[in-house]
Amino acid sequence: MDNLACCFTGHRAIRFDILPRLYTTLLEELDALTVEGYTDFYAGGALGFDTLAAQAVLQKQKSNSQIKLHLILPCKNQHANWHNHQQEVYQQILEQASSIKYVSETYSVEAMRQRNRLLVEKSNYCLCYLNRNRRSGTAFTVQYAKSCHVPVKNLLDNLSFPDSTFMNF
Repeated sequence: MDNLACCFTGHRAIRFDILPRLYTTLLEELDALTVEGYTDFYAGGALGFDTLAAQAVLQKQKSNSQIKLHLILPCKNQHANWHNHQQEVYQQILEQASSIKYVSETYSVEAMRQRNRLLVEKSNYCLCYLNRNRRSGTAFTVQYAKSCHVPVKNLLDNLSFPDSTFMNF
């Protein structure tokens, strides 16, 4: 690992009322990380937080060509059952990524776990959106990062909000 790298992990469902604040927080975190020398950012390509994080990295890349978005994807067809708009956004992210690695040809639980482990193993830092669900892929990835001594920051800790609806995008 030559450059400083950060991975993202988070839930697919994001509370609609905090989406703008979460995106703004992501942009602020990316600014702070790039000042510290982080240039490589790894996302898993899932709906929700992964998509939001990838979009934030691509936004920052417009003003800083040193920033790179790397995708580590569980399989080539993970988007097959997504809505048309979600597939269009996914395709735009794929087209702009600096690199893409597929863990498997087809979906499996093990491919998802391997993707999550690779995200952490490529990184010096982890930004997450974790709502305390201990049985999720996000929780697994955060625990794995901690076991690898990769510092983790949960962006949800900085946001407060009332009960509301969730949004998948």
